[in-house]
Amino acid sequence: MILLNGKGLLGEQLKKDINTTELKDSAVHIYHTWNVVDKSESTQKKEYIKYKNYLDNFRCGKIFFISSVVEKPTWYTYYKHLAEADTILKNFGFVIRIPQIAADSDYRKGTFYKLKRQEIQPYGEMFLTTLEQASSNILKIIIKCKQSNLCRFFTTEGSWVNANLATELMRIP
Repeated sequence: MILLNGKGLLGEQLKKDINTTELKDSAVHIYHTWNVVDKSESTQKKEYIKYKNYLDNFRCGKIFFISSVVEKPTWYTYYKHLAEADTILKNFGFVIRIPQIAADSDYRKGTFYKLKRQEIQPYGEMFLTTLEQASSNILKIIIKCKQSNLCRFFTTEGSWVNANLATELMRIP
């Protein structure tokens, strides 16, 4: 199994968890690389083109595109959805959407970091999962897809939490 650019907290967790599974198939590629910080149109278009080039050059095996459960109208969402469609329609790959990861808010990006530093204000509800649960669920889906190719789009488990509550819980020492 090949984890492409698995940087960040989830990438590190996936690397650890992959080593403890029976998934040793080099024809399985997990595409987990995308600029989530800069949501400008130009940056997101570059990410999309980079992914399309990868898809166009991928010849054999299975691609698992890790995406997000996001509906906020941004260029990030727009290009991620295009990449999801390309994965399923052009490559016959798989899309795994994960909730937002409730992780160490000292990690230098993401909503929890911004909430802790009060760079953004909480509003609405957040669909959350833990780092370990996200990694485990991704690998369970990959194992399941070795047996069947009929389902190609998955959303992993998470919990809906009020954003104000999540922010307050972060402040508990």
